[in-house]
Amino acid sequence: MKYFVFSDLHGSLSGMERTFAAISKEKPDVVVCLGDILYGAFDTNQAKVIELFKSIKAPIIAVKGNCDYPGDEHALGFDLPEYWSFDIGMHTVHLSHRPSYLAFPPGDATICGHTHIKTLYREGGVIHGNPGSVSRPRDDGPSYMIIEDGVFSLVDLDSGETLRSLTW
Repeated sequence: MKYFVFSDLHGSLSGMERTFAAISKEKPDVVVCLGDILYGAFDTNQAKVIELFKSIKAPIIAVKGNCDYPGDEHALGFDLPEYWSFDIGMHTVHLSHRPSYLAFPPGDATICGHTHIKTLYREGGVIHGNPGSVSRPRDDGPSYMIIEDGVFSLVDLDSGETLRSLTW
């Protein structure tokens, strides 16, 4: 299974167009969105962003961000729980918008958004990741994450270049 993970779109049409192009290129089995979907960008176009979301062929898993609102679930057509977890083999991936300060067992992974800064590291046997922001990065550029075959990779949204990888 291949997972395409992104966060902090904030309704940016240009960010969504570039994200949609990357999703089309990567051909993931599942798209994971870590919240802050429709509000807060300088080039917000919610109607077109929603239209592009609805044209994604892969199933979408999403969590609610601090800039997401109750009516967003209906408009987008998918649920926005606070937290979500799923298993990949013998490992569990925990998703949230904000960084989690819970302790997870070695072998698990915790992936969040919110900071707009891409990170990928292992501490205490747990993989910690943040795909950064696809529209308003607070670091060196927009990015996303791919999880496939036990490998977590941060990818530059514009060039498609793998920036960093970590193996389970």
